[in-house]
Amino acid sequence: MKKSVKLLSLLAMLAGFSTVASAEGVFVGGSLDAQHSKLSASDCDADDGDCSISGGRMGLGLKSGYDFGQFRVYGAYQYNLKAKEKETETRTYSSPIGTYHHEYNTETSWQSHDLTVGADYTPSFTDNFKGLVGGYLGYSHLKVKEKYSAVHIWNGKVDHSYSEDDSVTSNGFVYGLRLGGIYSFNQNNELEFGVKAEQARYKRITENDWDF
Repeated sequence: MKKSVKLLSLLAMLAGFSTVASAEGVFVGGSLDAQHSKLSASDCDADDGDCSISGGRMGLGLKSGYDFGQFRVYGAYQYNLKAKEKETETRTYSSPIGTYHHEYNTETSWQSHDLTVGADYTPSFTDNFKGLVGGYLGYSHLKVKEKYSAVHIWNGKVDHSYSEDDSVTSNGFVYGLRLGGIYSFNQNNELEFGVKAEQARYKRITENDWDF
């Protein structure tokens, strides 16, 4: 990721989330989802290099709220596990006395913690099945790590190598929409399933925030 990143955004898709209700009214639950996450710089110049990176990751969450029947409100905590992208660049130079080979590796990883409040519309279709349309918003804390390494090889032997790494954090706000369904096993247990689209925007990150 370029060190000139100014503003970051995050996109995620969820497939499969679940909850357990504690009877009608107050409910508590957990979630597990698979995501595709994209991290990008909003003011990046594409002529200077890549403006975004992406990777897969998992998300774990807890939530609690109140169910009014066809409508419910809740508060939630979501831990989005690490996603990462690797990039390798190689260069080879030949001369009458030998060959010089350079290999450069960059690995960028990111993870986030979200605290949100949300509301869902849950109309009943049958005794055991409800639809789900909802939205949420809240606070997000992002951590980005970058590892850089280089290896220089002269005529098949390592001449020298080095590596360095650094990390930055940023705070912002997250918001998203959910679409799916709820299947009731009994009065106290339900399974949610569906997809969500999410975006988070973070405070500016400048070159001065990075040590290298």
